[in-house]
Amino acid sequence: MKRSLLAPLTLAALLVGLPVLLLLSVAGAGADPAQAVAAAKGYRTCFMERRIDFAGGTPRLVKERRCVFAE
Repeated sequence: MKRSLLAPLTLAALLVGLPVLLLLSVAGAGADPAQAVAAAKGYRTCFMERRIDFAGGTPRLVKERRCVFAE
């Protein structure tokens, strides 16, 4: 009985999950002008990178400025 439900549930999850994943990635792709970071001289672009840091034992969200060199 469990095996007969596995295939339809997997198919339903894929049919719902993949379009939602595409919509989320497209929605977050645009840069918000309010969050834009001015590029320093010699750099093409700069952005704020968010990552989780576990160094102190407690996880915390860290924002760091990252810049890409102009070539």
